[in-house]
Order: sequence, then structure tokens, then C-alpha cells
Amino acid sequence: MTERLAREHERFANLDRMRYIFDAYFGKEAAKPFEVVDEIYADIVSSAETLIQIASANPTRQDREDEMPLRNILGW
Repeated sequence: MTERLAREHERFANLDRMRYIFDAYFGKEAAKPFEVVDEIYADIVSSAETLIQIASANPTRQDREDEMPLRNILGW
């Protein structure tokens, strides 16, 4: 998962830069969708990194149950 995120990082960085241009032309309220995309991307990256750490730590059954919200964010 993180390999795909790394491959697309530049695309999301460009989108984030465009947010400021869009904001300048159309105002802060109109640029809100860019913020939503950025928040979702950050949630996905954070969840993927946490799941990798859990998997590396030889997880218990309780760990697996605790990671379900993170898996849901990633669409698993």
C-alpha cells in the first residue's frame, strides 16, 4: 500500500499547491474540497503506516481487533 502512496505523492503535492491558487481566485470557501482530499490522504497514509507497524510487531488477536478501524479507512 505505501508503495502506491509513494508513487502518487507528487500528484497529491501538486493538488495541494493548486489549492492555494484556487483559493486566490475563488476564495477560501471554494477551496474546501482540496482540504477534504488532503485530510483523506493524510488519514490513509497514517493508517497504512500504523498497520505496517502493527504487523511488524507480531500482533495478538486483540491487536487485530483494534486495527479494524484503520483497515476500514483503507477499504480492507
